[in-house]
Amino acid sequence: MNMNRTVLAFLTLVISTSASAQAQVFDPAVIAALKAQMGKLRAIHRVVDQFVKPGEGWRLNGEFKVSRVLGRIVKNQAVSVYIRLPGKTAWTFRGQSRTNTQGIATWLEPSHGLLAGQTAEFKMILERDGTGSEGIVRVVAPGSRAIVFDIDATLTTADSEFTRQMLNPKYDPKFYIGSQAVVQYYVKRGAEVTYITGRNDRYRRETLAWLSKHGFPRAVTTLAPTFSDILPTAVGVQEYKYLALRDLMERVGLTFPRAYGNSSTDICAYAMAGIPTDWTFIIGKHSGDACKGYGSTQSVGPDYSGHALALMMDPKLQF
Repeated sequence: MNMNRTVLAFLTLVISTSASAQAQVFDPAVIAALKAQMGKLRAIHRVVDQFVKPGEGWRLNGEFKVSRVLGRIVKNQAVSVYIRLPGKTAWTFRGQSRTNTQGIATWLEPSHGLLAGQTAEFKMILERDGTGSEGIVRVVAPGSRAIVFDIDATLTTADSEFTRQMLNPKYDPKFYIGSQAVVQYYVKRGAEVTYITGRNDRYRRETLAWLSKHGFPRAVTTLAPTFSDILPTAVGVQEYKYLALRDLMERVGLTFPRAYGNSSTDICAYAMAGIPTDWTFIIGKHSGDACKGYGSTQSVGPDYSGHALALMMDPKLQF
């Protein structure tokens, strides 16, 4: 058991708003995990997916750390940058950057003439050991319509599903029936899709792997960069998600006519960002709830099977 994973799992359980999740703290398996020996150093490097406008250069950022518990910054090390343009199978080496005193490496890349609707891939690799992280650059025209999805207890069936995976890396979090069909529906209808989750970004690799394994489209994925951003409070995950949405609206020009989530913090982040509550779909116990001063949200039912069908069949819901 990796102690970094165990400590974060424990903290996730403690701060969870779910009483059932909190009860898991005292489960013998959790206690055993917390007592497990510290494992080998684990690379927790991460890059940042991004939306850009046509003709805009790319600012590629990577953060490099190795971790047992809190993470040790990798300073003053060479980082190689590779890109793969649409339609290409081979990676192209673009040059080298170096990590600064915060473990961050930055690389400026031209636009390559990519058009709206095209996606490029990039990876930043630590030269000393070959570890690294991969990301995407998605080109979008200002005014493009986008749909935002939360992940935990929105696509997965409960917040505790990811906690179980943190405690046991072999565990495969369960997903709501029909959730993939809903995300795929919007992609097929020409919408931009983005995932904005309260998971800490050191779990980027696990998050992307789970989405891919279960048929969720690859899309720009934003994870919480700090521990304070994952706290289920107005100044924690709610503010982080609100600011992430406003950045995409103001910097790139995306519009968000619809949103999907599960929590009161999702509801308020979406409403405060200006997403219509009539088109904010909430699953779970908060479905239909409202953020103070805003209208009520919409329920999708016990899972997404009925909602996915309605999106295709009901003219009032079609995108």
